[in-house]
Amino acid sequence: FTAKLASNLVEFQMYVKETVDKAIMNAVEGWKKRSRLLLLLHSIFEDGEQAIPYLDSTTMSVMDLAFRTEVAKIMLKIELTPDYPAVVPKVTLFYTRIPAAGTRETRDSGTIKEKVLKEDEVGVGPDMDENQIAKTVLELINRVCQHIRSKS
Repeated sequence: FTAKLASNLVEFQMYVKETVDKAIMNAVEGWKKRSRLLLLLHSIFEDGEQAIPYLDSTTMSVMDLAFRTEVAKIMLKIELTPDYPAVVPKVTLFYTRIPAAGTRETRDSGTIKEKVLKEDEVGVGPDMDENQIAKTVLELINRVCQHIRSKS
């Protein structure tokens, strides 16, 4: 009975060790995949001329890109799940209008609007590599600026 119990305990410990090792390897691999994209985006914006990047370098799961136009302050929040690249990034748009000089402030002045962009609005697919996604993010920033400018 004791020998069987010891054998089962060793099997259980080996199973737990293999399961934990696999989970750790998957987490590290996911972190590396997310970091390739987010560090590429960070390098594009690190000079702060087009946008100011804020990167969660611990989890490599979120990057905020803050920028402004003449009429609005804008932030794009790019979120990557542990299943990236199979699951495309979630992109949320936050913006607030800058009142024109000489205009009166209204109740809505300074309100931050939020919109989760649909996949087709972002234009990123699961088959795209980091360079294609980075190019698409640059195009998205341009489209967002044009859209907000056209609404003013």
